Amino acid sequence: MNKLYITIAGKSNVGKSSFINHLCNNYVTPESSKLQTTRINTYHSFINKNSEIIFIDTPGISVVKKDLMSDFMKKSYIKSLDIADAVLIIFDISKKGTKNESSIIKICEENNIPVFISVNKIDLYKDDSIMTEKIEDLSNLYNKRIYPLSIHNNIGINVLVNDICKIESSTKKNISFQYNDNDKKKLIIQELIRGIINNIMYGEVPYESAVVVDVLENKEKLIRIKSTIIVNNTNQKKIIIGTSGQNIKKLDRIEIAY
Repeated sequence: MNKLYITIAGKSNVGKSSFINHLCNNYVTPESSKLQTTRINTYHSFINKNSEIIFIDTPGISVVKKDLMSDFMKKSYIKSLDIADAVLIIFDISKKGTKNESSIIKICEENNIPVFISVNKIDLYKDDSIMTEKIEDLSNLYNKRIYPLSIHNNIGINVLVNDICKIESSTKKNISFQYNDNDKKKLIIQELIRGIINNIMYGEVPYESAVVVDVLENKEKLIRIKSTIIVNNTNQKKIIIGTSGQNIKKLDRIEIAY
């Protein structure tokens, strides 16, 4: 079986996590309307015919703050290129690209890493001529084929995935990020909880908040999760708890599947 490591890159909220969740047919990586929902590289496996694709979901590359957390996210992204057989860059068709995407493409070309470029949310345009013009502009800018997608409507995904599966896996990659199964689950769950916090708190809690999964145990048909939410100050702690514990109770009621 052809085993491929594919780094997914793009600005925050272009649909990277939605793309992975769609292919894995599960909620395995957080989706949020807020910036920078994903904070670390997470790994998700998907089988397509004779290929196993391990998607590396990276932090959004439109990091607006120049702080230690942003630097950590950038380093986390760059590290993913070391093991990538290819890079998939996803754009939001309603927004312009930035120098970040151009820099990623340049790095990939210098290191002979194949690049796939897709534009998501084509369903936002009722006028096909406007959509076609935007896709042609991107194609001319990067001199590459552009894959139009609507993850919401399941349009264009099979074509993109089938073409990704045509590339050859590199035998020179030094894969050093292996975790045991429980560690993988903890990483995924802590990112899912962070995404839920971002949505429930409506941006009131800064992105410097973090989640650590302390306990993950199988209890018959249930999974027991004990986690610690870390914030910067007492005010943020009060927001997460909420009046009479209402916010923290919302977290407890949300079903997490992985």
